[in-house]
Amino acid sequence: MSRRRVRLLLPIVAAVIAGCAGRTAMGVEDREAVIRAARAAPSRWVAVSCVRVHLDASPGTTFLLGGPLEEQEPRWPGKSEGVLPAGTPVQVLDIAFPGAEALAGRPGGTPRDRVWIRLGLPGGTTAILPVPDEARSEQEFWGVLGTWVTRLDPSLQASGWNDAVVEAVRTRHTVVEMPEAALLAAWGPPLRKDQRFEAGARRETWTWPGGSRRAELLDGQLVESRAPDATGTVP
Repeated sequence: MSRRRVRLLLPIVAAVIAGCAGRTAMGVEDREAVIRAARAAPSRWVAVSCVRVHLDASPGTTFLLGGPLEEQEPRWPGKSEGVLPAGTPVQVLDIAFPGAEALAGRPGGTPRDRVWIRLGLPGGTTAILPVPDEARSEQEFWGVLGTWVTRLDPSLQASGWNDAVVEAVRTRHTVVEMPEAALLAAWGPPLRKDQRFEAGARRETWTWPGGSRRAELLDGQLVESRAPDATGTVP
């Protein structure tokens, strides 16, 4: 192949590579609809007590994750710095899908391939909530985001919880007999749920990413949980 032909093909190859890198699960129209809807109703509440982390690759940015850095796959170098409790009011400031432009501006060592939800926090600070880029429609996207950030005031749900459960959720701990909704608020959605029936009772095993955080539930209430830190079940 002549050098001239190679030179002519290079811009085409570059465009193809950029297009592949910028591909997301959701179509352009649905992404634009999501952004418009978020701007029209930005006020929400955090549905899960998230871990605040600062990554070495982007030290000036606060990320909110469903678990400590030690449990993330892939693992991003950084440190965990406290908890943003479920029920905290937030504003959805921006939604950035992992297209070619976004990927080019996101440093390695961060969750580059996820959708970044930029939230306004109380006190005027901001944080990025990265969620998997798996939704293929606007409806699916709001279902995924609603697991983490909800338009429904979570205090209405928490009104039926006792003080021990409320405190456990706020601090990302678990207590015996807490309902499954409270467990979700404390630890976030599990990676896997295994269900079986024993003596007429529904028993479930929940496993979170990394496999080291597990919980056993009986008829929708927590029986036992195990975690690599001190957040497992207490009486």
